Amino acid sequence: MFSFNFALQLIKKIRSILEFVKILQKYCRFSYSTIPFPPEHEAIDIGDYYADFSLFRNQTGWGPTVSLDEGIKKTVAYFQIHAKHYWQT
Repeated sequence: MFSFNFALQLIKKIRSILEFVKILQKYCRFSYSTIPFPPEHEAIDIGDYYADFSLFRNQTGWGPTVSLDEGIKKTVAYFQIHAKHYWQT
């Protein structure tokens, strides 16, 4: 039995959460702000984390077929069409 950790195999560089937010912002309107990490929580911070898709790919032979940008675009489009099933409007 395996525990899988999903990450995008098509990327050539590591993505930060801020990069993800900026891609998401291309497809839906929202604002954000960054705040410093509270020093009192540093003891529980896991630090940098890097996901690796290789175990899942090696075990199943499957891999993603779209880029992160395209995946976010398609996900936003899906939820825009089906919003009534997820949120009260």
